[in-house]
Amino acid sequence: MGGVIYGDNRILSGEEKRRVLLRVRERGFACPACGSEGFEVGEALPLGFLWFGEEPDAYMVALTCRNPNCPSPRTGIRLEGSGFLLGEDE
Repeated sequence: MGGVIYGDNRILSGEEKRRVLLRVRERGFACPACGSEGFEVGEALPLGFLWFGEEPDAYMVALTCRNPNCPSPRTGIRLEGSGFLLGEDE
């Protein structure tokens, strides 16, 4: 799959970040601290190598709430890589 690996994290392309935001909206995910639905997408951490019970395609994607008054703006969402990562030929 596409993307640049930095340490254990995957740096997402603009298109991959757009796909993450689509999944966030589909799930109706909101900031747990303030309820905002606006996020900036960060890096993705593969979970399969950390926890044996996780699927190899599972990722925790970093999200930052865009509400400037949010008391705790950092959160994340667990997603399957096939739902947001681009393949090598895309």
